[in-house]
Amino acid sequence: MRTDPFVDPLQFLTACHGRIRMRLFTFLRAAARLRGAGAIERHELEAALLFFRSSGEGHTIDEEQSLFPRLRARLLEAGEQEAVGILDGMVREHRAHDAAFEAMVRAMAAIDPTLGSGDGLPDPEAAGVPCGTPEALALADALEALVAAYEEHIPVEDDVLYPLAARVMPAEELAQVAAEMRGRRRLGRKLLG
Repeated sequence: MRTDPFVDPLQFLTACHGRIRMRLFTFLRAAARLRGAGAIERHELEAALLFFRSSGEGHTIDEEQSLFPRLRARLLEAGEQEAVGILDGMVREHRAHDAAFEAMVRAMAAIDPTLGSGDGLPDPEAAGVPCGTPEALALADALEALVAAYEEHIPVEDDVLYPLAARVMPAEELAQVAAEMRGRRRLGRKLLG
């Protein structure tokens, strides 16, 4: 029998950051190759892009709709103004991530309007992504900018906000966060099924 991954919602969010970092590594590796010659296969970029459009977006929703509002209220109650400022900064950074993500998608489309519309699976008939072109270099820049934004952001959540949440939020409140996170995934399964 599988254990419930949402028993500890903070641990689940931290683990999700690990999955995000795996996709960021894919983007960094692609950026390095885009600066070279030849072509790269598109499926790796598309698989990472799909992850950000589904699980990555869900992660942000979990934080902004379930965890952060409750955490903000608890921090205000505790007089933790500096921590509230950090929390508000993380939400602003989410908007910056959205903008960086859209810039990356536009850079992909400049290379090939269909790049990013695949299912992330290898397709031997799909054209490769040409490297070394001005468009490829622009995509490499966009990928690196997105990675840099996340690499500054994730440690603040993992090392500052989530430990604060564990300290100031009662177990019942964290259980509510977990239930909402679980419910979003069930709804997603129903929509897919």
